[in-house]
Amino acid sequence: MNHPDLRMDLNLFRVLDAIYSQGGISAAARALHLTQPAITHSLNRLRE
Repeated sequence: MNHPDLRMDLNLFRVLDAIYSQGGISAAARALHLTQPAITHSLNRLRE
């Protein structure tokens, strides 16, 4: 059984880990070489 609603991008967990370990969105963005809006977008996708 493969439900499309239950699929999750595992890269989102990298973002969550970076936010937690770096202490914030700005630092996580720098650590992952992404922009702050990209990190925020990923975080919003995780919240869904």
